[in-house]
Amino acid sequence: MISKKYIKELEFETIEDIYNYIIDSEINGAISQFKELINKLSLGQFKDFIRFIDVIDVDPKLKNKVINAREKY
Repeated sequence: MISKKYIKELEFETIEDIYNYIIDSEINGAISQFKELINKLSLGQFKDFIRFIDVIDVDPKLKNKVINAREKY
């Protein structure tokens, strides 16, 4: 789970800032960081992130990359 404390540690204000950071990580090729952040999301945050991706204008393949990067537990 990404907590409010963790968000502040990364010098962000909201969970949406983290979502954008995850997207930027993938775009910039920081794949290990991309995967790490996706797997830090709680299930609820992960579902919200998927909805976030659906709303913003990003590469349609990103959603599949996000789903594939999520470890099954």
